[in-house]
Amino acid sequence: MPGSIDRRHFIAQGTAAAMWLAAPLSARAAAFPRYRISDLGDLGGSTISVRGINDAGVAVGMATRHDLDKAGVAFICDGGPMRGLRMEKRSVSSAAAAINNAGVVAGYDVDRADAHFTHSAWTWNGSARQYFTKQALTDSTYTTDINDDGVVTGFVYPSAAVLWRDGQLIDLSTETGLSFVQANALNHAGDVVGVALGRKRRFQSCLYRHGAATLLDIFGTPEHEATDINAAGQVCGRYTQVVDERRCYGYLWQDGVATELGQLPGPEQAIFPAALNDAGMVVGTSVVTALVSPRVPHAFVWQNGSMVDLNRLIDGDRDGWVLNKAVDINNQNQIVGQATRHGVPRAFIATPV
Repeated sequence: MPGSIDRRHFIAQGTAAAMWLAAPLSARAAAFPRYRISDLGDLGGSTISVRGINDAGVAVGMATRHDLDKAGVAFICDGGPMRGLRMEKRSVSSAAAAINNAGVVAGYDVDRADAHFTHSAWTWNGSARQYFTKQALTDSTYTTDINDDGVVTGFVYPSAAVLWRDGQLIDLSTETGLSFVQANALNHAGDVVGVALGRKRRFQSCLYRHGAATLLDIFGTPEHEATDINAAGQVCGRYTQVVDERRCYGYLWQDGVATELGQLPGPEQAIFPAALNDAGMVVGTSVVTALVSPRVPHAFVWQNGSMVDLNRLIDGDRDGWVLNKAVDINNQNQIVGQATRHGVPRAFIATPV
């Protein structure tokens, strides 16, 4: 299940990163699955951003048709060539945000010929888009996740978390009385996590369940964001500390108790958990914060108290891959994310072997 929308960019691969990847696999990492890495392909352009994957291994996201094309195209990739979800007008840019196990895709688009650049949320069931209702025609609406019942999370720009259930828009702030800013993900039971305004108007993780919303306590820290929730009600996300609010840490929360995820071996890092599956396996991105370090961001996998660099789990020859960012994981432990291959930006799917 996907987490929040993230536009972070990655620096080029360095020599020290390649040397670090060549280090022996630790005994701790050996307990994790080994992965075969596959390229998700492209639509002709060099921009590919994968957003989500379902349990059948079908991935979705956004790509461009050619390098001069400024309009993104929502794509679906089911093991064969990447396919764009056709738009009626060339001026429309679109992105797929998530896909459920029935193959229904949630996304949003914008007509760049519109002076207001208004975004519109939709679902796609294999043939046509179904656009969601808005409170006002000028509202910009975005989707972030969809569950198997077809309930969709998202937000109205700039700061209103919403659900679409049976085609109807539900404003979560109005329903709960809490300033719910953005709904990032939901599970099969319809529990929603995201961000709300908490104490001192700081952004804090929020859980919506049975019509009520609760702020999560993450180690008593002032600011945090929940990015995903699984069937067991486990929540992953990131938080900052009062002593250093520039550095992010990862957490896993369940039944009122938060667990620190730690970091990869090496220099000080910022940790950005993106998603988790029903087994409690968390994926995300580790970014070295020390300016003197040449190491690029690396995708990580966490389970049972251990965090491992996904690059160390590649089975066989790495073939030029550097896995920078893991964005989603399904219940088959397949992972999708962003990478470079021989220095060229690509999107990948990692499948256990």
